[in-house]
Amino acid sequence: MCRAGHRLHRWGLPAHVLRSGRCRAQVHEVVASAAGPRSNLRGRGVIMPESHLILFYRHQGTDHRGRSLVDIRRLSLEELEETHDFIQWLFPLPEPSSASDDAPLLSQADISLFKSDQSLRAELLLSFGVMLRFFGLACRDEAGAVTPEIVRAADFTERRRIWLYSHSHNFLRITRILRALSLLGCSAHAVAFGRCLDGIYGDFRDVVGPRTIAFWQSAAPGSI
Repeated sequence: MCRAGHRLHRWGLPAHVLRSGRCRAQVHEVVASAAGPRSNLRGRGVIMPESHLILFYRHQGTDHRGRSLVDIRRLSLEELEETHDFIQWLFPLPEPSSASDDAPLLSQADISLFKSDQSLRAELLLSFGVMLRFFGLACRDEAGAVTPEIVRAADFTERRRIWLYSHSHNFLRITRILRALSLLGCSAHAVAFGRCLDGIYGDFRDVVGPRTIAFWQSAAPGSI
C-alpha cells in the first residue's frame, strides 16, 4: 500500500484503489470531494497530497520509467519520434492512453493547480517548445501581444518529412497537445498552434485529411 493510501484510508477508498499505481491521484480526488473546496481544507487540518503528475512537473518526481522532466526534454529529435510513452507525461489528459498503460490521468485538482500556478504553466510551455522544435515550428511570444504566434521554422521542410505523412501517429500527439494546452490554462497557445496547423492543412490537405483537422479543431475550440 502506498504511503498516501496508508494515511488516508479513512476516506473509504477500496483496497484495490489503494494498491494501484494511481493511488495518489485518486486519494487526492476523494479527499477533495469529501472535504469540500480547496480553500477550506487547511482549516479542517487535511493535508492535500499533490499528484505524481504535479510532482513530476515541479521537478520533484519522475515518470513511470524513472525519467525526470528534464530527462525527457533532453531526448534527441530521433528519440522523440521513436519513443511513445513520454508525450502523455508532457501533455496529460483525463482519459487513459491507448499507447501507454502507465500514462498519468489528469484530475480536476491537477487542472486547477495548473490554472492557478504560473510556474506550472511556464513548465508546460517549455514542454510545448520541445515539441514545436520537433515539428519544425517556432513560437513568437512577443511582450504585449494579445496572443502568441506559431510559425514555420527554417527547418520546417526538413522536419515535416519526419512527421507529416498520411496516418502519422504524430497527428494524435498534436491533438493531445492542443487539448492539454486548452485544459491547463494555456488556451492562447493552443489557439495559435491551431491557426498554424490550419495553414499546414491548407498546404497538405491530402496528407492531413478532413478527419484529422476536425479532431484538431475540436481539441482547441476557436483556433481554426
